[in-house]
Amino acid sequence: MLRWALGFFIVAVIAAIFGFAGIAMAAAGIAKILFFSFAILFLRQCLDIFSAAFETSFYQLESKPTGSCFTDKNLYWNKEGLK
Repeated sequence: MLRWALGFFIVAVIAAIFGFAGIAMAAAGIAKILFFSFAILFLRQCLDIFSAAFETSFYQLESKPTGSCFTDKNLYWNKEGLK
Protein backbone atom coordinates (compact mmCIF):
# COMPACT_ATOMS: atom_id res chain seq x y z
CA MET A 1 0.00 0.00 0.00
CA LEU A 2 2.88 2.33 0.74
CA ARG A 3 4.35 1.58 -2.68
CA TRP A 4 1.07 2.53 -4.33
CA ALA A 5 1.03 5.80 -2.37
CA LEU A 6 4.59 6.54 -3.48
CA GLY A 7 3.68 5.70 -7.09
CA PHE A 8 0.70 8.06 -7.08
CA PHE A 9 2.86 10.75 -5.48
CA ILE A 10 5.42 10.41 -8.28
CA VAL A 11 2.63 10.57 -10.86
CA ALA A 12 1.31 13.72 -9.17
CA VAL A 13 4.74 15.39 -9.21
CA ILE A 14 5.34 14.52 -12.87
CA ALA A 15 1.84 15.69 -13.84
CA ALA A 16 2.38 18.95 -11.95
CA ILE A 17 5.69 19.55 -13.72
CA PHE A 18 4.04 19.16 -17.11
CA GLY A 19 1.09 21.38 -16.14
CA PHE A 20 -1.66 18.80 -15.75
CA ALA A 21 -3.19 20.28 -12.59
CA GLY A 22 -6.31 18.10 -12.54
CA ILE A 23 -4.39 14.87 -12.85
CA ALA A 24 -1.84 16.08 -10.32
CA MET A 25 -4.54 16.92 -7.76
CA ALA A 26 -6.32 13.61 -8.28
CA ALA A 27 -3.12 11.58 -7.98
CA ALA A 28 -2.06 13.55 -4.89
CA GLY A 29 -5.46 12.93 -3.30
CA ILE A 30 -5.25 9.20 -3.97
CA ALA A 31 -1.69 9.14 -2.61
CA LYS A 32 -2.82 10.95 0.55
CA ILE A 33 -5.69 8.52 1.13
CA LEU A 34 -3.44 5.50 0.62
CA PHE A 35 -0.73 6.88 2.89
CA PHE A 36 -3.08 7.66 5.78
CA SER A 37 -4.87 4.33 5.48
CA PHE A 38 -1.46 2.63 5.54
CA ALA A 39 -0.50 4.63 8.65
CA ILE A 40 -3.74 3.74 10.45
CA LEU A 41 -3.44 0.03 9.61
CA PHE A 42 0.23 0.03 10.62
CA LEU A 43 -0.51 1.59 14.02
CA ARG A 44 -3.39 -0.82 14.59
CA GLN A 45 -1.13 -3.76 13.81
CA CYS A 46 1.52 -2.45 16.20
CA LEU A 47 -1.09 -2.16 18.97
CA ASP A 48 -2.35 -5.69 18.25
CA ILE A 49 1.18 -7.08 18.47
CA PHE A 50 1.86 -5.19 21.69
CA SER A 51 -1.37 -6.34 23.33
CA ALA A 52 -0.80 -9.97 22.26
CA ALA A 53 2.71 -9.89 23.69
CA PHE A 54 1.40 -8.41 26.94
CA GLU A 55 -1.36 -11.01 27.28
CA THR A 56 1.06 -13.93 26.89
CA SER A 57 3.55 -12.69 29.47
CA PHE A 58 4.81 -15.04 32.15
CA TYR A 59 2.35 -13.61 34.68
CA GLN A 60 -0.41 -15.51 32.90
CA LEU A 61 1.18 -18.85 33.83
CA GLU A 62 -0.82 -19.74 36.92
CA SER A 63 -0.60 -23.53 36.68
CA LYS A 64 2.14 -25.32 38.55
CA PRO A 65 5.11 -26.49 36.45
CA THR A 66 5.76 -30.24 36.34
CA GLY A 67 9.54 -30.08 36.86
CA SER A 68 10.93 -31.87 39.90
CA CYS A 69 12.69 -28.79 41.22
CA PHE A 70 9.36 -26.92 41.42
CA THR A 71 7.02 -29.64 42.65
CA ASP A 72 9.00 -30.24 45.83
CA LYS A 73 8.84 -26.61 46.91
CA ASN A 74 5.42 -25.82 45.33
CA LEU A 75 6.79 -22.71 43.65
CA TYR A 76 4.89 -21.27 40.73
CA TRP A 77 4.17 -17.88 39.14
CA ASN A 78 0.86 -16.11 39.34
CA LYS A 79 -0.22 -12.48 38.88
CA GLU A 80 1.10 -11.48 42.30
CA GLY A 81 4.53 -13.03 41.78
CA LEU A 82 6.29 -16.12 43.10
CA LYS A 83 4.31 -18.24 45.55
